[in-house]
Amino acid sequence: MPIVIVLSIPFLYVLARRPVLRRLAIRNAVRRPRETALVLLGSLLGTAIITGSLVVGDTLTASFRRAAYSHQGPVDELVVSSGTSNGPLTAALAKLDSPDVDGQLPMLAADGSVISTGPSPKAEPHGQVIEIDFAAARRFGNDPKATGIEGPTPTPGHAVIGKDVARTLDVKPGDSIVVSTYGHRLTVTVERVLERTGVAGFRVSPASAAPNVFLTPGTLAPLVASAPPGAPPPLAVVAVSNKGGVIDGAALTDTVVPQIQAALGGVPARVMPLKRDTLRDAKANGKDFTNLFAGIGFFSVLAGVLLLVNIFVMLAQERKTELGMLRAVGLRRAGLVGSFSLEGWLYALAASVLGTIAGMGLGKLIVIVAAGIFSQPGEVFSLELRYAANL
Repeated sequence: MPIVIVLSIPFLYVLARRPVLRRLAIRNAVRRPRETALVLLGSLLGTAIITGSLVVGDTLTASFRRAAYSHQGPVDELVVSSGTSNGPLTAALAKLDSPDVDGQLPMLAADGSVISTGPSPKAEPHGQVIEIDFAAARRFGNDPKATGIEGPTPTPGHAVIGKDVARTLDVKPGDSIVVSTYGHRLTVTVERVLERTGVAGFRVSPASAAPNVFLTPGTLAPLVASAPPGAPPPLAVVAVSNKGGVIDGAALTDTVVPQIQAALGGVPARVMPLKRDTLRDAKANGKDFTNLFAGIGFFSVLAGVLLLVNIFVMLAQERKTELGMLRAVGLRRAGLVGSFSLEGWLYALAASVLGTIAGMGLGKLIVIVAAGIFSQPGEVFSLELRYAANL
């Protein structure tokens, strides 16, 4: 924008201080409506394609960045190992005394399917069973709203489910569901339904959906003990929250990760810079899609530029007599060029405004069409697109 303003200063000067040149430029545009429409159409086409590409990129970036709020919240890093207890991780990370960390949250997570118990049962095959202390989760990161956790920890025989599970199974609080994991089927009653936010929407994958079922801590251990041979153990996880907000905390990841690794010592575990990777991937994916759509539209932009060049050559040829008469009555060459250039600048200004509006509409149309492709209910890697334009 600053470059555009600087380049426009000479035209603004002519527009404000040279009334004769201003009248000549506007008169020529008004007297030849068909040529004016062609010029605007050619300029508008290129502007609309470029704007649409930027809108698609902004939408992809914003959609991927939403995972920082909907799936992570205060979670900046994950310390992950396998087992039915995260006691060793919790004990090791108790030594982590850093001014850059404002919370730790242990949890257990395992895969499982969830089935409703009505006359027409529905199933969620990609469910995630989580054990977590709700009171500790609300305190995690010093921002209870960002965690998405509400109410007490579910009691034995009860469960708290995410909104995605409730929508897939068409269940509500008070209904019964069956949780199938490690070869066992648990029938539990739904206590509450949580929004897909922060810890309540916890998910490592970039998928939009988070089909989470929260059970009483200690539920998984006996199920794993009697599981069929070869069944993978649950993930023992300790989430770490950095100082700062949901987005700002990721800036401390490079500092906090070495501190976590030093505190772990010899404890076998993997440290995942979850939030930082999410934000980086969102930016990279948005840029890739912007370049993709811009590349596809390059030939249309090139055609629009060639159209403009041909039209201006044609206009100059048609105005030979007029331009000669203006020179004969005393108009200097610089004034003639200034009038012609001002006319082109006015075309560009009008086409930029109209092309931006058209490009935003084009981008929204592409997002609407692409949303059905990216969002596939029941699929693990479904992505929910939300229109965004940062112009």
